[in-house]
Amino acid sequence: IELRELKILGLGGHCFWVLRDGAGRRVGEMHGYATDRTTGRLQAIGTAAHQLRVWFFGADQLSRHYRSGQSAMTVLAAPEAQVLARWRAGVSAGEQINKQDIAYALLPRLRADHQANSNSVAATLGAVMEVHVPRLNAWTFYPGIAVNLLPRQRHAALYWSEDSQPVTPAGGGRATPARAPSHSCP
Repeated sequence: IELRELKILGLGGHCFWVLRDGAGRRVGEMHGYATDRTTGRLQAIGTAAHQLRVWFFGADQLSRHYRSGQSAMTVLAAPEAQVLARWRAGVSAGEQINKQDIAYALLPRLRADHQANSNSVAATLGAVMEVHVPRLNAWTFYPGIAVNLLPRQRHAALYWSEDSQPVTPAGGGRATPARAPSHSCP
């Protein structure tokens, strides 16, 4: 499992998760995006009028925000069953986030009632998967990265743990996301 960063205007970063198979191929991504409440379409720049949603991409439909040369760090290299169990915990957490009506905040913490954005999703999914969420660049601004949308105190059942049941790999032993994407990019 890898954390990646898409640079925004050279100052900010959009953090997202990538799942790789045993050969290092990208087979899944999870992103937090501003989403139009009426059309359900991904928005390039979000406002409070948009909903924060987690978007899932499988190997056949990867996002347009993955680019070579991005800052990235592998946060988990483990046996496939453990990697898939943690990834699926992230998918379940993303589905739980999508059930909430969370307003997107371009710059969280400027208003107390407007606090979550794509980096909040990355931080939350990392916490649920029990992986370290590193700061990829010392001089990059990561608004929302300190916001956990699913605190363990209220959502402990979503969090991966050593006691989690092992997951049998799908697709003949190759790592694959838990299900088909819930959303697709236009």
